[in-house]
Amino acid sequence: MKKIIIVLLCLIGVKGSAFSQNNTTSIVLEIRNVTVNGGMLYVSICTSEETYKKQQPAMSYEFVSTSAIIRQEINVPVGECVILIYQDTNNNGKSDTGFLGIPKEPVGITNWDGNGPPGNYKKLKIAINDMTEIVVVNLYQL
Repeated sequence: MKKIIIVLLCLIGVKGSAFSQNNTTSIVLEIRNVTVNGGMLYVSICTSEETYKKQQPAMSYEFVSTSAIIRQEINVPVGECVILIYQDTNNNGKSDTGFLGIPKEPVGITNWDGNGPPGNYKKLKIAINDMTEIVVVNLYQL
């Protein structure tokens, strides 16, 4: 449960603003299982174990939930990262949690299937390079 809390803290209060870096590449982020018109989607990108643990994403984005699958081109740093997403279904600008920090709103993380605690940065990270074209993240309602 401690891991879930860490991940959620990284998501709480994140607003969309792209962080400019020299070594970035463009990818398509595909978010699946979106509740249509169910609230904004908040995307956080943590580029190291340190930024993941400190809940200080290097980049963040906001998207409107206009369809069940959102495909959006974004710039991300080349290297390793974890992409975290939540859908703010009650439009209060934060990721709401219940008992033991379990999310009340749909959440998605790279390399997580929605079963059990998500894990640490090493388990969730993905490699981003010039050959990366698309990253798919599924949202789960816990």
